[in-house]
Amino acid sequence: MKKLLLLSLLACGALGTARAQQKLVSQAELPLESRPAKPIICYARPENMHTYVAPPAQFLNRSAGRPTADQARIEVTYIGFPPDARAAFQKAVDIWQSLLFSPVVIRVEARWEALDEGVLGAAGTTQIYRNLPGAPKSNIWYPVALAEKIAGQDLNGTNADISAEFSSNFDWYLGLDGLPPAGKYDLVTVVLHELGHGLGFVSASSYTDPPPVTGAVASLNSSGFPWVFSTYIENGGGSGWLAAVCFQALP
Repeated sequence: MKKLLLLSLLACGALGTARAQQKLVSQAELPLESRPAKPIICYARPENMHTYVAPPAQFLNRSAGRPTADQARIEVTYIGFPPDARAAFQKAVDIWQSLLFSPVVIRVEARWEALDEGVLGAAGTTQIYRNLPGAPKSNIWYPVALAEKIAGQDLNGTNADISAEFSSNFDWYLGLDGLPPAGKYDLVTVVLHELGHGLGFVSASSYTDPPPVTGAVASLNSSGFPWVFSTYIENGGGSGWLAAVCFQALP
């Protein structure tokens, strides 16, 4: 999981400049819209994944006490977390925080509670926005944390930007070294993955517009406008994939 996230970040940083030069959206032409969103569920797999990716240099420098500039701030409201699980969650938060660039605080509400059988956790953006000031593309849904970074201001007040919940039922590895024993699930890794969903790494190809009466918000292959993530995925002969979904791509 870690390797996928870090490789995605590298791709974003390399291709951000060209995408940022696209025509900006005029809020006067298209009104700002928002919708609620659902978390992405992470199910447990029985296999042992014998992989390890070291934390990024930015995080290691900060952990070692070397001077680093504050580029983003993530504030977490912890609900029900025991101290060791909270420390593991916070390490994942600190890794993301060392990589992101945003002038607006990113707020996370995290719960530690019993979940359905086989579910490790879930996380996602709480709101999505389109036609916000400064957006590189019109009629594209942006997760609230990214939308606030683009707009340079809070869009949802002090409400949580990311909602997360993790199972208190699993035999977690709560160490901070990324080296869980066989048969245990590394909480830092799972939180890293799930927070990525909250920041906008979502594979839904489109959004049902208008929302159905039942209240469901995300729908694959439905009518409506796509999320920003989907608009930057191209085939093997294309370029610019993943460019604007991450914070580095939009300075």
